[in-house]
Amino acid sequence: MELFADNETTRKEDIQNIIEKLNIGSYINRKAKAYSLGMKQKLGIALALLNKPKFVILDEPMNGLDPKATKELRNLILELAKEGTTFLISSHILSELEKLVDEIVVIDNGKIVKQTSMEALSDSNGNYLVLTTSDDEKARKVFATEGIKLEKADQIKIRKTSDNQLTGLIQLLSSHQIDIVDVQHEHNDLETSLLDLLDNDQVKE
Repeated sequence: MELFADNETTRKEDIQNIIEKLNIGSYINRKAKAYSLGMKQKLGIALALLNKPKFVILDEPMNGLDPKATKELRNLILELAKEGTTFLISSHILSELEKLVDEIVVIDNGKIVKQTSMEALSDSNGNYLVLTTSDDEKARKVFATEGIKLEKADQIKIRKTSDNQLTGLIQLLSSHQIDIVDVQHEHNDLETSLLDLLDNDQVKE
């Protein structure tokens, strides 16, 4: 099967470029009916991108793709986005969306429950400091006395509010003869953020 464009002004170099970017040259001349799911997916995406459109809608574009093909498609989308192409992507593969999108619209049961930038969504769900101390029970009491709110967790988990916050926590615990043994920085991923959004929306209802 030959890959072609309806627009006669599309150059052969553009077609070849898409073929190379999506790594479909090895089977582009074969009949599409013999293609695997992943091959058909890449062919459909290639056809959608041929005429250098300014706006592209992709529905579950990573469906059927192996990790290598997923990375190739991700790189192509990011490259075209930098050149001015706008992509509207519908997907349930949140780990991939997190690497691609700037703006996000969350839809639940046909209703938009959130529309925001990925950066704002990430910031709203926060960064956390997870502490392990020489005496966690005593440390919790110290924080409670000082009015420092702890998140509900097995470990001591505090929402990060500033870059110098950790220094203050170390000094506070040190003044009570408590050592910090380990510090981990935790950040909510997109899946956690979206689940929180959906849970909150259901509570409001």
